[in-house]
Amino acid sequence: MDVAEVRDQLARINGIAERSELICSDYWLARAVAEGVIHRVACGRYALPGIASAERAALSAGGVLSHASAAVAYGWSVLVPPARPQVMVPRVRKLTTGRVAADVRWGVLSDAERKARLTTPLRTVVDCCRTLPFVEALGIADAALRSGAVGPEELIAAAQRHRGPGRAQVLRVARHASPGAANAFESGMRAILLDIPQFRMSVQVVIGEPGRFVGRVDLADVELGVVVECDGYETHGTRQGFRKDRARYAGLGMLDWIVFTYVWEDVATTPEATRAELQRWAERQVARYPRGRAGDVQ
Repeated sequence: MDVAEVRDQLARINGIAERSELICSDYWLARAVAEGVIHRVACGRYALPGIASAERAALSAGGVLSHASAAVAYGWSVLVPPARPQVMVPRVRKLTTGRVAADVRWGVLSDAERKARLTTPLRTVVDCCRTLPFVEALGIADAALRSGAVGPEELIAAAQRHRGPGRAQVLRVARHASPGAANAFESGMRAILLDIPQFRMSVQVVIGEPGRFVGRVDLADVELGVVVECDGYETHGTRQGFRKDRARYAGLGMLDWIVFTYVWEDVATTPEATRAELQRWAERQVARYPRGRAGDVQ
């Protein structure tokens, strides 16, 4: 354990977390705070430096939180927390960006947005879809739907109305967004799999056989008999979590399911390599399971 591991844990869980969510000793937590790697923003609550300073940056710029910073403010799961606060200011405002510790955009802000100091949920999703990689944008859209702040039909209508740069990706995210994904990590993996035409993945699939429950998996293609699991350290890094995973994977193997497991870095930092790896497997194996596996799905 070191301060870098504390920081990485925080990054994997949205950049802001309660003390109970961080798997580290009080010593390393205190040291990470002392070295400025993370900030203590409230009693028992910690955040990455960029997130802790986001609201201050918005206020100093005379604007509101926007894009991924707004998503974090809404409590949505994001795959990669913004390194710097993302702020939107009124178009008429003159600002020397070098004097503001934030990524600044200009736009028309409503009175409600100025009062709340962040862009509306729907606008936040559309802005993220326009500007972020698909692997990150899908997670924010999924989180917005999961929270109930944005409805599926509302998102599709907004995507269809959108004109200008990023329209194609806004439409694509709206088409594939789903509240079923558990978190941004899982959504990011699903985004990768959507780029592989051989796969038809479903989220949170329950697998077993008559009289026997094997487990609920993150993503599964029933026809190919393949499972993709997103192993986050916070859930799977304990001894109990490790033993539970081993039992589930053994049970899946006994039913002839092929299991791929990935960690956060595989999705957040090296998505292209992960996509290429799964693409190669799919191209080799797609003919091996010509019939569906519905008997294993409960």
